[in-house]
Amino acid sequence: MSSDTDIIIRNMDRDLFERIKYEAECQGTDVAGYITNLVKKIFGVGNISEKNIVHHDLDYLGGTWSNRDSESFTKNISDFETIDEYLWK
Repeated sequence: MSSDTDIIIRNMDRDLFERIKYEAECQGTDVAGYITNLVKKIFGVGNISEKNIVHHDLDYLGGTWSNRDSESFTKNISDFETIDEYLWK
């Protein structure tokens, strides 16, 4: 039989709480749900859906390329779009 249990975290740093609150909002959940999912992930228990996890660690890179950067990148990876026929025989 399973029952829910409450936990109180005392003396949490305000900056840490604000970070947790922000991450919870990004994941579309509340603080309690976010912390519960973190604990489940750490211990490898429960049915944790990865599809709801949103990562923001590379957001600062979004939109930073110029047109020249983009064209250069596209040119440099063009060889990867060529199929090596001999490898597929």
